[in-house]
Amino acid sequence: MKIEIDDHRRVAIAAVLVVVAVVLVGRWVVVGSDVSASAARSPVVHANRTAVVVSGGSFDPTLRLVALRETEATTYVGSGRNIFHAAEERPKVEIVRKVEVKIPELPKVVAFDPIPLSFCGFSRTSGVSTVFLLKGEDVFLAREGDIVDRRYKIVHVRPEAVDIEDLLGERSERLVLRRG
Repeated sequence: MKIEIDDHRRVAIAAVLVVVAVVLVGRWVVVGSDVSASAARSPVVHANRTAVVVSGGSFDPTLRLVALRETEATTYVGSGRNIFHAAEERPKVEIVRKVEVKIPELPKVVAFDPIPLSFCGFSRTSGVSTVFLLKGEDVFLAREGDIVDRRYKIVHVRPEAVDIEDLLGERSERLVLRRG
């Protein structure tokens, strides 16, 4: 019969586990016997208010009158909580705060009527551009820099559009050539 390498590994692991188990059991037996022997030789006494308990587990039933008088003299004050009610009742507290909120003012939007002029035509003679503007039945001829109807300044003239500035409303508008 041939033993493979895997079988050798399993045997080695089992041997290590057996050695560890023997050490732990031996330690438990030796240490456990020392603790029980030392407890029997010198009992440790824990004093309670009403009774004395010996570490071996025995109970000293001696009546201690001083401790009894101390407990009779105490009065129960309590916290006001009902121990028979499952839900905890919390007093309702109202929190009132005065908060000042500063709302920034929005810029005032002023609605302007559109400029009442319409661009009707364009003419260029000797390098100077002239535009024809119509307001109602009135026709105005103007060049760049001219003021029309005592209010509108011609800023820039092109063959397809005119830029006009409203001097009273401080705004500008582009008028496109009206066809037809």
